[in-house]
Amino acid sequence: MDSDNTIELAAQLNRYEPGFLPEPLFVSIARLAVLTAIEFIPLRQTSDGTIQVLLFERPNTDPIWPGMLHTPGTVVRPSDVTLEDGFKRLFQDELDVQQSNTPIYVGTDLIHHKRGSTVTLEYLLQVDHTLGDGKFYDVENIPDHFIPEQRLMVKRAVERFVAS
Repeated sequence: MDSDNTIELAAQLNRYEPGFLPEPLFVSIARLAVLTAIEFIPLRQTSDGTIQVLLFERPNTDPIWPGMLHTPGTVVRPSDVTLEDGFKRLFQDELDVQQSNTPIYVGTDLIHHKRGSTVTLEYLLQVDHTLGDGKFYDVENIPDHFIPEQRLMVKRAVERFVAS
């Protein structure tokens, strides 16, 4: 890209306020930069001892992972003042509840995936019932249409869940 096009592109990008970006712009930027995301891994144990994870299905129109199952997560936005702002978005927008308990930090990872690269801040969330439009799955039998890069996050959260 020549310098005139770079200058014009930078001028166009400067018109956007920090925070939520329209999907096509977000996807293009995500390919070029390492993003930071907060990921919740909601787990529960059933009466028979089975550990289950609450997963959500992405819409079939999703440009990267159409119809794939995923853990609830959000990208940290430049307009966030604290990480708790991301927590609030997750509780309100994906889980459709007010924050009920404190997420437990599990780990951080650098994940390379179809959209680009993301540093994930992973949190175990102990739940006892379905939240939002999620569905519980046995952690030993998660369907194949689960975003593969998130399997390690679930494994780490299960290890922490069992140890607590």
